[in-house]
Amino acid sequence: NINTIGFLDSDVTDLTSRVSSSIVVQTKTLTTSATNNITSVDYVDVAGMSMSFTAKFSNSLLLFTLQNHVFLDAGAGTWNGVDFRVLKDGSTTIFTGGSGGGGGYGTAQAGGSTSSERLMLYVTQNFEHSPNSTSAHTYKVQVHLTNNETGGTKEVNNPNYGANGRLVIMEIAQ
Repeated sequence: NINTIGFLDSDVTDLTSRVSSSIVVQTKTLTTSATNNITSVDYVDVAGMSMSFTAKFSNSLLLFTLQNHVFLDAGAGTWNGVDFRVLKDGSTTIFTGGSGGGGGYGTAQAGGSTSSERLMLYVTQNFEHSPNSTSAHTYKVQVHLTNNETGGTKEVNNPNYGANGRLVIMEIAQ
């Protein structure tokens, strides 16, 4: 589901001369209930978390909010977890939640190898991005296993465990 709140495009020309800084120009929200079973130390797309966004002003600041429900069960006796990033137009990384794979922990737990070692939580991450354009850009969320830990189960946005994943982009005039 994608919801958009904002001004009509026909209003932008007149609006440009009247908008002061720090005003929210538009907001777009995406929700997904698609379950992601994370099994790779390489980044993979979070199902249902990709959307196009067109800034009304080239000098605007975009405020992103990511919310994902994460389930981690027992690993192989070491830190295990997941980490998120956001790509712009499929290849440019504009946000990474941690320091990446092979040493970054992201959202993690120090897990043992028993079934009692489990963690469930909502991960909410905020960051800013300057698009420097009024062209449409596609933003997508990706996830990967951290610390090269491939044991156990890692799931993102399983509706049996929690609410939907959410991506919110808010354009703020500068």
